[in-house]
Amino acid sequence: MILGTSSGMPTKSRNVSGYGLRKSAVKPWVMIDCGEATQHQVMRMPVSLYHLEAIFITHLHGDHCYGLPGLLSTAAMQSRQRPLTIVAPAEVLTFVNAAVVCSQMELGFELVLVDVTTLAPDFTTEHFAVSVHALSHRTASYAYSFTEREALFGKPARKVVIAGDNDEPALLKEAVQGASFLLHEATYTQAIAEKIATNPQHSYAAQVAEFAQASALPALVLSHFSARYLDFPTQRQLSLDDIEAEASAHYQGNLFIARDRDIYTLDEAGALSLTQRQRRFR
Repeated sequence: MILGTSSGMPTKSRNVSGYGLRKSAVKPWVMIDCGEATQHQVMRMPVSLYHLEAIFITHLHGDHCYGLPGLLSTAAMQSRQRPLTIVAPAEVLTFVNAAVVCSQMELGFELVLVDVTTLAPDFTTEHFAVSVHALSHRTASYAYSFTEREALFGKPARKVVIAGDNDEPALLKEAVQGASFLLHEATYTQAIAEKIATNPQHSYAAQVAEFAQASALPALVLSHFSARYLDFPTQRQLSLDDIEAEASAHYQGNLFIARDRDIYTLDEAGALSLTQRQRRFR
């Protein structure tokens, strides 16, 4: 579930980073990143905060974690009682604790805070085994891989990888082995990335696509787009079509350009398809 696809700040049609993952036909789910106003996106999806098991934060930048205080407060006001685990860099856990204390938040449920650097190799949620992989960014950033614990009908367990901000896709070479898809940032097209130079430490579309092609990934989902890219093409400004065109020139697998509130489904064989997209107006 795509809860937000914008990098740095929201646009009129795209919220900042957030993703949801669950097994089909079950209620428990997990969230990856929680940018500002993610709780509004959740309200429009077929999940509830009551059944949210865990939140995995990729790094401390605000567009990936500023939504946590509001989301926790809303969960409390909805009378949540079951514990909630947050896996994140230590600085994010400090931010969460400060928000709870300073706002006199009365949660009514236990917060289990786990420093991502200490995540146990055998860490699991109800339906997923979870692994963490270090990335390259201006601050410590991570990817999470999720492997289903109970494969259907004796088939191989499906695995997906969802990455935070990262300017070296090759760091995921081992992590993506056997994965059905990788969700990765493509903040820029190559020309813009080269114009900006190395300071932001983000990936561009061709860079990620070349890695996905070399890794023989069956599917690639691109997200975390700079606000300079409009949803629809114009003669004067870049759009997500430019991201897609650049990526498709380097990757021959199943390519998806994520849009807010998209829902994707993996079939039993691990093939990814888009199953719900919100209607959009120019």
